[in-house]
Amino acid sequence: MQLSITYWLSVWRERATAFDPGLTNLLLAARATASVMLTLLILYLLTQLLRLSPTLLLIGGAMAMFSVIAVNDSARRQQIITSALLPLPAMASITAGTLLAALPFAADAVFVVIIFAAVYVRRFGPRAFAFGMIGFIAYFIGMILAPEVGALPWLFVAICIGDGSGFLMRYVLLPERPRHALKRMLRAFIALSGRTLDDVITALESGNTAALRSRSLRRHQMRLNEIAIATESQLEKVLPGTDQSSATRTRLALAILDLELRTERVVVTCAESTNAAAQERALYALRALRVSIRNRSLSSAHELAALRVLQHAPLERAVRNLAHALSLIAKARLNAPTLADSQLEVPADEQTGSDEDISKPASDTADKNHAAHLSPATRQAIQAAIAGILAIGLGELVSPHRWYWAAIAAFVVFTGTNSRGELLVKSWQRIAGTVLGVVAGVLIGTAAQGATLIEAALMPVCIFSGYYLLRVSYALMIFWITILVSIVYAMLGFFSEHLLLLRLEETAVGVAAGVVVSVLLLPVSVRSRATADSREFLAMLADAVAASGELLAGGRPNGNLAVRARALDRQFQQLRSSARPLTRGIAGAFSRKGARRWIRSLMACRYYTASLARATQRAPATGLDWPPGNEFADAVAHISTNIRTLAGMCEQADDTEIESAAKRIEKLLEALPDDDGNAGNTALQREVLDSLGRIDRIVTTLAQDYGTLHRS
Repeated sequence: MQLSITYWLSVWRERATAFDPGLTNLLLAARATASVMLTLLILYLLTQLLRLSPTLLLIGGAMAMFSVIAVNDSARRQQIITSALLPLPAMASITAGTLLAALPFAADAVFVVIIFAAVYVRRFGPRAFAFGMIGFIAYFIGMILAPEVGALPWLFVAICIGDGSGFLMRYVLLPERPRHALKRMLRAFIALSGRTLDDVITALESGNTAALRSRSLRRHQMRLNEIAIATESQLEKVLPGTDQSSATRTRLALAILDLELRTERVVVTCAESTNAAAQERALYALRALRVSIRNRSLSSAHELAALRVLQHAPLERAVRNLAHALSLIAKARLNAPTLADSQLEVPADEQTGSDEDISKPASDTADKNHAAHLSPATRQAIQAAIAGILAIGLGELVSPHRWYWAAIAAFVVFTGTNSRGELLVKSWQRIAGTVLGVVAGVLIGTAAQGATLIEAALMPVCIFSGYYLLRVSYALMIFWITILVSIVYAMLGFFSEHLLLLRLEETAVGVAAGVVVSVLLLPVSVRSRATADSREFLAMLADAVAASGELLAGGRPNGNLAVRARALDRQFQQLRSSARPLTRGIAGAFSRKGARRWIRSLMACRYYTASLARATQRAPATGLDWPPGNEFADAVAHISTNIRTLAGMCEQADDTEIESAAKRIEKLLEALPDDDGNAGNTALQREVLDSLGRIDRIVTTLAQDYGTLHRS
């Protein structure tokens, strides 16, 4: 009985951590809920004591709610500064909104200017993004609620209380603990790998390996990739900047990539296996590995007795490699600095998965218009402003008193989007969330109307649920926020089914305005955006490989390798963001697998390039002692040229073929002495050639598949 309880508790823990790795969603939701409720409590007592307008509760609550998600600086010190300064743009905007509330035309005109400014300033970084968002919200509230000018000092107090509550929760009572979050993410990553193995074990036990192509298993694999990406982002917070932490971060990232690839390799080889004896031996070993994962005893997974029965069939090799990867990531989690780079080897046939479905962001010549001459921030600011004008005009036709719902919907769909595809995805999610929220809001608002305690209890539930699901699904977040609006109107005595339906109509108008503008005015498709980012990433990758190679050969390349590495990291993050609609949601329904493989392949190139840069730090100042001649320099130049050729293929698809540098690298490996009295130098040379070879194989495979897809 005790064993059964322990087993199911471990299963529940695995499922919970896989859904919210790092518990970051839980922390965000708890922080937002506590901030809003503390603000409302303080302001309620203040309004009752001094007989002030209840408008203060709305303004303070909004400030507390949005300040939690608006601040996104990478460093904690910068976050604190941004949070402390947030009341300034809020005060300025709410003052303008209050003063112009009696002049509708002027207020609308300034509103459009603020929409433009709030979007345009995002180009200046996360602090400007936060100021723009808070400024927009504060002006919006001041214009709609139209408080008296004499109430401005108390509005400032409400803003400071809301921001102060958020500050207290974020930095004192519920602070971020990046190292703890990283440990939880690694546990979740390993746990989901174990759940994938459960599917493999079930398939082997039933003899139905075709089940390994099921939608459930594909979801596990996609989720495994998502957790890997989230863990990598968390590594940036835990191990920033310095050379030593950068090296540790790369080792951990390679360990994560290794486990992801080898887990997928087990699934693929099992689905293809027809050897009954090999399946039986693999099943025996996988059961033992699954027990180790559940018991968290992975550091010696590669030494399990069950692995000794494995022989040399592809499935058995895949299981053995998986055990090795599990052991390495466990050691990395416990003692990252001691993890040797040479242990993190990804087999050549596992770097990019199967040869099929490795696609690229295709070029979209239809987007090569005058939009290319504008910066993304300027283009999007113009789009948002025009969409705002359209939303205000159409919204007033629907309802002269509730048009602001259309305006805010038009603004929000441009937040966090960089292309037409991203905006379309966010638009349909907002509509879907609003529709479902209106239905639920009518039911809940009708049932709870007049029951103040129930309504008050439902408010934190809605806030918590909305923020907890924000990073999971924007539609679900809007669903809960719509219910929250229903409850607020019920508490104010304004609740009606007509009002909620009007919110839906105005939201649809605002979203439609945003979609029409994004499609007709300065459009940029998600594919063209991803293509441009891929091309830029590959160009930077070629430069980084060439610079590392020159330094390892004893030369002096232009520029600092650390600066190149950080720039490459930033460009990859940009690429991954712009390609996100291709990998998830409706926009990526027909190209999801290929886009994921493309991103993962470039991510592997990025890691191996970082490994090259790390090798330069351990090499002598005069470079490594390569065999006579220019073979090493020629091999590096060959690979760099291949990368640039692939970048050119992204820009203009053609039948260009590239030749692998594998023969050059093999020749260099053969020329290295087995024991020259300088084993450290030789080992480092082999590590460098191994990284170069892996980059070459990935790039060559991508280029070959690119040409095949183009010719077909």
